[in-house]
Amino acid sequence: MKKLLATLLLAALAVSSAVPALAQEDTQVSRKFLHVAAGTGISYTVTQLTKKPKLGLLAGISSGVAKELYDHQTSNEPISGNIRDIAITAAGPVVIYLITRHIFRKNKGEIR
Repeated sequence: MKKLLATLLLAALAVSSAVPALAQEDTQVSRKFLHVAAGTGISYTVTQLTKKPKLGLLAGISSGVAKELYDHQTSNEPISGNIRDIAITAAGPVVIYLITRHIFRKNKGEIR
């Protein structure tokens, strides 16, 4: 559990330090970065807590879908922009899934 908390703290520090620099250069880039970071963080956390990479993948992608459905319902944004955001958000969980699945197999069912 200490390892998980340390990893999450480092990830949060990395994201929080990178976002202001990105926001100054290009708002669109910083928004996409936040989408990937959110999906990755949720996926990684759920995978570490449950030791189930597929559940982490599902949680990361589902959070992106839920957020974009909420945005679509509360604004006048076209659905095509939301679909792109879902795809960008899903990129992080897919990478986490592939990495943790490999580690899971290598360690014979145990993620360390």
